[in-house]
Amino acid sequence: MLREEIVSVIIPAFNAGRFIEGTIESVKDLKAVGEIIIVEDGSTDDTYAICLRLSQAVRKIKLFTHPGRVNRGEAASRNLGISQAKLPFVSFLDADDKYYSNRFDKDIVVFDSHSDIEAVYSKTALKFMETGDFLGFGGEYLKKDSPAEFFKEALEKGYFLFDVNGVTFKRESLLKNKLFDERLALHADTELWWRLLRKLRFEPGETDFPVAVAIRHSKNSINKKNRLSELKLIVVYMDNVGLMNLADFEKRFLIYKISRIFSNPIKSHGIRKVVLHGIQLLVLPFSNLFLSGFYRWGQSRFELKA
Repeated sequence: MLREEIVSVIIPAFNAGRFIEGTIESVKDLKAVGEIIIVEDGSTDDTYAICLRLSQAVRKIKLFTHPGRVNRGEAASRNLGISQAKLPFVSFLDADDKYYSNRFDKDIVVFDSHSDIEAVYSKTALKFMETGDFLGFGGEYLKKDSPAEFFKEALEKGYFLFDVNGVTFKRESLLKNKLFDERLALHADTELWWRLLRKLRFEPGETDFPVAVAIRHSKNSINKKNRLSELKLIVVYMDNVGLMNLADFEKRFLIYKISRIFSNPIKSHGIRKVVLHGIQLLVLPFSNLFLSGFYRWGQSRFELKA
């Protein structure tokens, strides 16, 4: 039997007035959900007024803002939500996305099967608002004996395991680690997943059917990503983990990512492949030296502070 009211769902909300009611509607009646934590992030539309009305109408909703109702971004908003969560499990939902009715069915079963499981990930879906196209993704079935082996295979095979809407954590496991890095306006979720995959035991949950849908539209923050934002992601990850703590497979992965970032803009497929593989062949024998230099460049370029 599915345990009830054991999950805190954290929803950062910025200028999501036209979506937030549908998002809440998809969450509020799920039996596993005990609290819905909305962090209103200094919106300039009617998001705050809508969230306030919803919080007064729905028992499960708890509404928070940053001091002075300033805008601090998704990372800070999710971190605030985690700090306010009271239940043993935490999940996330973007304010323009939705959960399906099966969202936590497999998660709770998996958590109950082994006490050392710290995160469960499931398949999700994408819906493109402008075209109506629908795409399922993530939820690769991957089981390994240790987090390091799991992370290594996920990186080397290029698995896309989950997006932010499709993973559930033990709250205590999250709090043992640095949370979303607030220096990243973009990709903070990816950076956190990389760090947690190194340490925590992740298990697959629902791998056949999507448990949530992300709505893609012109206002999505993902549309703002660029080469600099992707390079900053790598630099911040190295800053958090430390160059000397990177495993060899992580170094290869980061060099591959850097090579992809620089080769992707090339229009010719043949030249693009030559550049992609050429950079890797040149720098892999000197991976420590290359990554050390790249990190120093990134610290200066992005003015990183701990």
